[in-house]
Amino acid sequence: MNDYLSSVDWQSMLMCNLTTDTLWMAFTELLQSAVDLYVPFYMVTQTDKFLHNNKRHKYPRHIRKAISGKKCLWRLHRKNPDDTTLHCRYKVAHDECRRLVREYIFTKEKEVIDADNLGKFYRFVNNKPVHRLQICLIVHN
Repeated sequence: MNDYLSSVDWQSMLMCNLTTDTLWMAFTELLQSAVDLYVPFYMVTQTDKFLHNNKRHKYPRHIRKAISGKKCLWRLHRKNPDDTTLHCRYKVAHDECRRLVREYIFTKEKEVIDADNLGKFYRFVNNKPVHRLQICLIVHN
């Protein structure tokens, strides 16, 4: 990819694109074509999804529907980045999804608190993902 980008005639790109918008579009198209050519991609199969996402949240249907709508709007926004109405619709869908997920998490936590059951509390805490920072020793010779 380095050779590909170094072979680009940057001077002609600057001379042909006089406005910042056209220059940005030309630059992003060039960069995207380089990524398409040189960055490998990996197709995720159904078994890979199961192996890697077995701790995935199971949200209720209305939240899953809102998330899939948001994903659809994001894909459309990526294809048409200049469409401001599409961007606004995506932002509204994003905020709505965030609100729904937060409310769902809040109600689940409230259920654990209101249950007044120590076993339910520990099951809830133990199902939370644990991210531990691993510190490595780097030895310089």
